[in-house]
Amino acid sequence: MQGPKVTGRLIPSLLPKVSEMNSTADPSKHQLAIYSEMLEHLEDAIFSYKPGGKFIYLNPGAEKIFGYSHAEGQTLDFQKILPPEYLEQGLERMRLHQQHKPVKQPWEVQILRPDGIKIWVQVRTKPIYDSSGNLIKVYGIARDIQAKKALEKQEKEYTRRLEHTVAQRTQTLRESEARYRALADSLPQVVFEIDEAGTLTFVNRNAYTLFGYSPEDFKSGLDALAMLADQERERAIESIQRVLNGKTVPGIEYTARRKDGTTFPIIIHANRVTRDGRPAGLRGIIIDLTRRKEAENLLQESEERFRAALDANPDPVVLYDGQGQVVYFNPAFTTVFGWSLEERVGKKMDLFVPEKNRPETKRMIEAVKAGKPVRATETCRYDRQGNIIPVIISGAVCRNRSGEAVGSIINIRDIREQKKLQTQLAQAQRMEAIGCLAGGIAHDFNNI
Repeated sequence: MQGPKVTGRLIPSLLPKVSEMNSTADPSKHQLAIYSEMLEHLEDAIFSYKPGGKFIYLNPGAEKIFGYSHAEGQTLDFQKILPPEYLEQGLERMRLHQQHKPVKQPWEVQILRPDGIKIWVQVRTKPIYDSSGNLIKVYGIARDIQAKKALEKQEKEYTRRLEHTVAQRTQTLRESEARYRALADSLPQVVFEIDEAGTLTFVNRNAYTLFGYSPEDFKSGLDALAMLADQERERAIESIQRVLNGKTVPGIEYTARRKDGTTFPIIIHANRVTRDGRPAGLRGIIIDLTRRKEAENLLQESEERFRAALDANPDPVVLYDGQGQVVYFNPAFTTVFGWSLEERVGKKMDLFVPEKNRPETKRMIEAVKAGKPVRATETCRYDRQGNIIPVIISGAVCRNRSGEAVGSIINIRDIREQKKLQTQLAQAQRMEAIGCLAGGIAHDFNNI
């Protein structure tokens, strides 16, 4: 019996080509075990469903992303996980598959989990036809793209675990090239090997996507340094030599260059490869830092705007950490009180609180730590020369992204001029009263 007709590619070098299975004997149990293990360990969702929409296969990644258990997946219909606003699109893709027409790849869509939460996934599908051209099933792969905000934290933790895993399994992977390739191709980072001359001898599939080269380019022999910006090559050569000499080199950031000439930031972690006790090259991973750098740039811009606002404030402003030590104060603080930021950063400012004002200051600190704002509290502070300056203090707690209190921000308004004006006003009012009294007495004398 002739097997199903397959067109196109779903997952290059990952799933067996059905067309090859038609023309040759069935894969060995060993090959099937490898493919099964690869599918079981993929974090992406691998699935297939019938033309009517009923799922016939879900790997553990699909169960995790879709939120359904293995048992629930046995009766799951793809229409059940599509919200109403995407259902028509899903049905249209099915009609196009049945008509042998192309569909948009990839398809970004929200799916509905059983807990009612919608998450974004990126889906690619591949129709499978029988010898008569009838659609018999659809293979698909879905990637969770929901946790963009948590990407930096997840990437850091994943990198830590990845480095630990690579360190533990290096010797084992060296004994089995097939298992090494399966592991490397399942990783979202670039895995590479270079020889002593700096020629790339191995890369995983993600390298093709990230750097824009084809498998044929790598097979022809690529210089690893050619994948870095010109200004980075001398530094990279020094790092390679240090690793080859047995030195431990932490992850180093570089500017990488794609085949089309565009550049992007990366970090490289590498270890020495030895054969017969002699250095034979390097093996490591490359992590794309584009999103992390974008986040850092946005944070830096935000900090610069915040710093500019503080610097322009005519009132002294102080930022304290959770221990009450100075993190920053603006130029107005130096103008009013005389201390420079360089001499006080990392230190407490207890020395500018007069003894008589310490109880009220303690109450203000306790209020701020409790998350209660302090508004327009009149008190006094010393300047660097020991002069007492009347001030009005307002303050609030500073929190991190997790909502945890990490310090405080205090605004201190110098009211010496205000006090001076109040004194002058009181004196003028007294003089006016004396004048009125003197005028009244003179009037009385004139009437005697």
